[in-house]
Amino acid sequence: MISIEKFVNVFLICSCLCGCSVRNSNEYRSQMIFNIKKHGAVCFDYTNGKTTVEIIKESNTEKSVPSPLVATNQHPIKIESVKHLAKMIHGRRVIFYTGAGISSGVIPTMNELLKDLGDTEQLINNVTKNPEKYIQILNNFFKKCEMAEPTRAHIALHSIISKTGSLLITENIDLLHQKSGDIPLTRGNFSESHEELADADYVVAIGLSSDESGLLRLYKKLNPNGIIIAINTSKNIEYLSNKDFILQKDAQVIISEMLKWINH
Repeated sequence: MISIEKFVNVFLICSCLCGCSVRNSNEYRSQMIFNIKKHGAVCFDYTNGKTTVEIIKESNTEKSVPSPLVATNQHPIKIESVKHLAKMIHGRRVIFYTGAGISSGVIPTMNELLKDLGDTEQLINNVTKNPEKYIQILNNFFKKCEMAEPTRAHIALHSIISKTGSLLITENIDLLHQKSGDIPLTRGNFSESHEELADADYVVAIGLSSDESGLLRLYKKLNPNGIIIAINTSKNIEYLSNKDFILQKDAQVIISEMLKWINH
């Protein structure tokens, strides 16, 4: 997980610019932008199987950095079983919101990518000195995203969404939801979710350890009585308050079991 302090200094914007069921590099385009506070930004663009990089010398990150939701009373209510979770959300207005945890095992984590990049606060200088090194790092990452197949959690969640008509929002640029048959909202079009966020009884956050995009903060602002349910193996989820819930188990197992109860 990227710490809030680090995230204030290095703001990562991820976006997917692509179609559905992507299978080859001619159809897949993705982009990562690292906004380095007060210094500018580094934009990596993956198109037609190749990564290019652009240094943007000026960047107004003070206004663009999102404000994450950090609960003051981080003691969420534990959900003991998938059956209980399925009953909670049955017939309710639910938004599913996924993070890197749903792609765990088939896509490198963001922490792994950041480790490969080294000191991200020096990224502009380092890329300027040795652009090919960093192009190769991102090219390897993008290719792994492009070639990966959906996990069983992606496939099960697609079936759940098809049955319930729930909105799907994702932080991820790996396109595994798209390969599963869904068209989720991504960071580039979060603004389209305001009405749904205001009306949602629950936001089910899957594999999301922190609110780096600020979407959950927006949810609580638009809907103060809204409840967040986290499905995550981590014990410390900073966006959960004592009014929210957590099912502390592997998303790959939980989502598949949830589908069985919804079909029950």
